[in-house]
This record gives sequence, C-alpha cells and structure tokens, in this order.
Amino acid sequence: MCISLFLALNLTEYPDVEASATGNGIDFWLCHEGELNFAARLEISGIRRESAGNTVEKRLAEKEISIKKSDATLLPAYISIVEFSQPKAIFVKK
Repeated sequence: MCISLFLALNLTEYPDVEASATGNGIDFWLCHEGELNFAARLEISGIRRESAGNTVEKRLAEKEISIKKSDATLLPAYISIVEFSQPKAIFVKK
C-alpha cells in the first residue's frame, strides 16, 4: 500500500489522499492540497509472488473492472499494482 501511495503522490498532481469507504471499487480518493473535494480515484493491489495465473497484467484487468463501480463520479482513476518478489510496479491512469 505504501509503495502505491508513494507512486500516486509522486506521479500525479494530487498531494492529498483519503481512504475510501468499502465496496465502491476504489481504495483511496486523491485530492488537491487543502481541498475537501475528491479530485481522482485510486485502486491498488499487491502481489507477493507473480505466477502464471496471477500476473500484474491479470490483476490490472481485474482492477479495471472493479473501478467501474465508481465511474459515475466522472473523476480520473489510477490503478497501481505492485509485485514484491521481483519487484515491479504498474501505475496507470484510466
């Protein structure tokens, strides 16, 4: 989670993060500094050890489906997948 938050704070224009409620398809809201309004969405996931059935690309596809639950907000969405055994990360804007 910390690696994904670090990536979000350094690769986007949003310096503030707020945890999201459970069940809405995202993990965090991204905000502009000092503002109370949500400006973007962030969904994150980690993989301890990538395998043929559990790749970062497959997890990204799953998270792209999950994040659709909050598409009605019309806010930009970011997805971060971190693999720890090799290590590598994917950070994409939807």
